[in-house]
Amino acid sequence: MSLNLENAFGLNNHPHSTVSQTGFSLIEVLVTVVVTAFGLIGLAGLQMSSVNTTTKASANTHAQIAMQEIVGQLLANKDAAKAGSFNLLANTDGTLQTFTVNPDISNLDFSQKITYRWFNNLNNVIPGVRAGIECNATNMCAIRIQLSESIENMEQVVSIQL
Repeated sequence: MSLNLENAFGLNNHPHSTVSQTGFSLIEVLVTVVVTAFGLIGLAGLQMSSVNTTTKASANTHAQIAMQEIVGQLLANKDAAKAGSFNLLANTDGTLQTFTVNPDISNLDFSQKITYRWFNNLNNVIPGVRAGIECNATNMCAIRIQLSESIENMEQVVSIQL
């Protein structure tokens, strides 16, 4: 009986060996985990970018709808608009106004109530929004909506002729 030491100690490593490898090595598993982790980090970044873009698009859409609403009110009430009753003038430093709650709007006239409710609704859908409405006797009105800086530092302006 002859003793084959090469086979006994696993020293027979030539290509025609009858011993075959099964499963994965630790290195292969580690490389797979690292590649998968980088892929998931990339997907998380894309998801955050998608949420930010959707938030900005939603705010822009709400601002455009609000513009259309107030333009409709100005056109429906041209005389009051020409008289400046809808005006929501900029502050003395040129910045647009932010919404402030007025607990009693019973002392406001019809057009001021419309402006207050419009601005209140706008602030509910876009918190921190700034707005301005300026109509003059030359039959021109300018409506400005400035989105809050947390969403996007952007201003939308519409000018209409009454």
